[in-house]
Amino acid sequence: MLFRFAYRLRRNPPIRLIDYMRIALLLVLLATIGELINLMRAGGIATLLAGKAAYQAATADLKLTFPAPSFALLAFAFLGLHYGSALVGAHYGENRSSQRFRGVLFLVVSVPLLFIHLILGQRLEIASYCAAFLLGTTYRTAIKRFPAKWVVGLLVLYLVLSPLYGFRWAFPMWLSGKSLDLPADTIRKLLLSSLNPAVNEFGAPFGNYSIMMQTGTDTLYYGSTFLRDLTVVIPGFLYPGEKPTSIVYEFRNRFFADWSLRSRISGTAFSSLLEARMNFGDFGAPLVFFLYGSLLGLFEILRNRYLSPWFAAFYCSFGMFALVVHRGSTGGTLSGYLWIVGILAMVWIGMQSWVRHKQGTARLSSSSSIA
Repeated sequence: MLFRFAYRLRRNPPIRLIDYMRIALLLVLLATIGELINLMRAGGIATLLAGKAAYQAATADLKLTFPAPSFALLAFAFLGLHYGSALVGAHYGENRSSQRFRGVLFLVVSVPLLFIHLILGQRLEIASYCAAFLLGTTYRTAIKRFPAKWVVGLLVLYLVLSPLYGFRWAFPMWLSGKSLDLPADTIRKLLLSSLNPAVNEFGAPFGNYSIMMQTGTDTLYYGSTFLRDLTVVIPGFLYPGEKPTSIVYEFRNRFFADWSLRSRISGTAFSSLLEARMNFGDFGAPLVFFLYGSLLGLFEILRNRYLSPWFAAFYCSFGMFALVVHRGSTGGTLSGYLWIVGILAMVWIGMQSWVRHKQGTARLSSSSSIA
């Protein structure tokens, strides 16, 4: 209903132009450098080739890691906004050859980061970058129908990313020169299962929910887990006092305690539907999912009424929320976007400082010429 209301109120205001591409290049450069630093601190290529579980366990044990995916997500959002502005004829003082060069430069800089994601089978990160870019390119245009080429593009993306998830355990072995020695029939079954959404996307949430329903819960949390998990983004050594345990790991420790022996962050993912029931019982699902829809609808209303490029970047980066949250906790998912807000604030402050510096330099130059 809110989406329909937002469409009726649509103003389609022009967004204030900033140099989106310059910001995108800066952010993707920081993301790539940050992820490479994380990799070196976690043990280097050997840890990377050990697989996703080993790599994430190693980085989780570090005192402070660089939030490279958050920087990259915003970088792709700004990249999309740049090309979206060009599609409607709004340019930021650059010719076509300059646009092409900076676009290629962006891809070159992002290659190491994307390579790490590919080796680890981190399809969610790659899908999030694609979604942020697509939302950016269409941010300033009204989408009245879903083009067939988009359907084909999304299908191709799914067919590429699903096997990436299904065979992520094998990539390190291939790169290290080891042979899988699996029968062709086994590989075929693995490939088909990786393409099944019930396995690759909804299997873990369904399993978690089923376990909880079979066992039952003693008490309801009445929304406390949503607030508690907002602290996930805060590093433990910066938290005043003892940091509360996330509901994700509280659930793991109760039902899958042996997983904690593998590493501190090992688990079976989670489920937003499960969390809704743990908090509000039978009323949890309709209540929580109504709030999800209201939040997304509110963002759509704000998109139609305000022209801030900073909100535009946040909006584009928020596009995968509905997918991400169903495998995690609500507070934990939202806390990740606090990084996005912080990064945008730092970029805005940096731009304001740069503008004031240039204005001050120009005034000094004009004063000197007059004298």
